[in-house]
Amino acid sequence: MIQNARADMVAGLMICAVGIIIVIYAHGNYPMGTMRRMGPGMFPAGLGAVLSLLGMVLALNSWRSLRANAGHDWPPVRFELRTAGLTVAGVVAFAVLLRPMGLIPAVIAVVCISALSDARNKPLGIVVLALVLVVLATVIFKFGLGLSFSLIAWNWS
Repeated sequence: MIQNARADMVAGLMICAVGIIIVIYAHGNYPMGTMRRMGPGMFPAGLGAVLSLLGMVLALNSWRSLRANAGHDWPPVRFELRTAGLTVAGVVAFAVLLRPMGLIPAVIAVVCISALSDARNKPLGIVVLALVLVVLATVIFKFGLGLSFSLIAWNWS
């Protein structure tokens, strides 16, 4: 549990920092407008503020947990390169496959590649997750938002 609390502390601080960077960028590059007539910078600034607040909450909760276990020995922090690499590879595969193959193969690729990062995932669970996310992505992006990309396309040109 102590390792999880330390990982949560680092993650919370990183999320908080990203939120602050987003707020600073939005204020510097987009007009904010007023609350009555919001400008294009209001949404990213608000989103960055909420992200920063959630990061602080995560970091403070893990800090309290670490203070409660202050006398115990802490195991070394492990960085799992396989998890990070396969997660990034899944996102890259989605970006590469979306236009030439369509939404459905791209979603299946991102789910299957990212799921390989955890050895505890079972094949049936991966297939069910992929199918559910394909349905959700299709309903949200194709029919709900009306984005103009094909569901399945096999042109590589």
